[in-house]
Amino acid sequence: MSQDIDRVFFEVEVKGNSLGRIVVELFRDKCPNICNNIITLCKGPVGYKGSKVFRVIKKMMIQAGDYEFNTGEGGKQVVDGDFANDYYDSERDEDFLMFIDKKSTKEASSQFLFSTTNLSYMKNELLPVGKITKGTSILSRIERIPVVETTGYPSIEITFMDCGVLEHGQSDGILDQQNVEEGDIYPQYPADNEDVSLGKKMEIAEQLKELGNQFFKQGNLSKALEKYEKAFRYLAPGMREENERKLLEEKEIVILGNIAAVKIKQSEYATVIELCNKVLQLVTHHNEMEGISAIETKAKFRRGVSYFSRGDWQNSERDFSDLLENNLGNKEIEVWHKKAKAELEKYKEKEKHTFSKLFK
Repeated sequence: MSQDIDRVFFEVEVKGNSLGRIVVELFRDKCPNICNNIITLCKGPVGYKGSKVFRVIKKMMIQAGDYEFNTGEGGKQVVDGDFANDYYDSERDEDFLMFIDKKSTKEASSQFLFSTTNLSYMKNELLPVGKITKGTSILSRIERIPVVETTGYPSIEITFMDCGVLEHGQSDGILDQQNVEEGDIYPQYPADNEDVSLGKKMEIAEQLKELGNQFFKQGNLSKALEKYEKAFRYLAPGMREENERKLLEEKEIVILGNIAAVKIKQSEYATVIELCNKVLQLVTHHNEMEGISAIETKAKFRRGVSYFSRGDWQNSERDFSDLLENNLGNKEIEVWHKKAKAELEKYKEKEKHTFSKLFK
């Protein structure tokens, strides 16, 4: 096996949507047999490709590698050698490592875990075999996915849609070539874009938003959504000074509104309501922002339409009634208000009729 191979990668997918690439730098000098097994499983054809995460323990670890059953009960060793010969003094005081369980049998020795915290206190049970160099933010996102309480199994399938090896000096592949051709030259996640200042992140978010606008105008909703969501990630909440918070939130308001514009065309009304609620909450702290009145109107309008589409006539009528107060003469709002009011009255009449029969 080529000694030039020192890294492996895992392409992560959730519900058919790519989360991005995790890159692991293997400790081949410390545990060569184990690393050769991992490399072979990444290269395939038998191996990690198509396998799933089978356990998530928040703020601790993400377990995977059972390419046979995806339950933690299988995953045979595919190279010769006794893994016990690779065990070394393994205490490492750092997070985001790749481990194997020292107690694994040959029938389950393909399994591994990604740590999301320092697990040096488990040095007698776990052996570090690599360091995650890219994609740590992907693991943080996986941690937020709900799990089955008794087993830790994710409620949504998390799949390694692809995996492979990277030779020494080869690009880590974090940048997607198709994205580059579209003018998007940035990694999927800010954590993979090293040493980027706040100002640069805001600049990147603005460029991604404009790319999203172009795709939206072309009717390519999936691409527009991809760029808007990526732009929002570059503005992701974190520790902020007051002046930074204001600037970032103003950009977030616009991008959240753009995402809502895509989602309403995709008939994802519950998501639209949630997004518009966030926009309207942020708007209350940014009364002096340029164009804020129009942004507030759009958010309340989209929310009203979404309430209507979900049969929530009362909240829909309330939103359109509020909009009419500041938008007298707006025909579109008047039409929607009339529709919502009519449906609400029909609903109330039906309820009245139902209750009247109860007391006869």
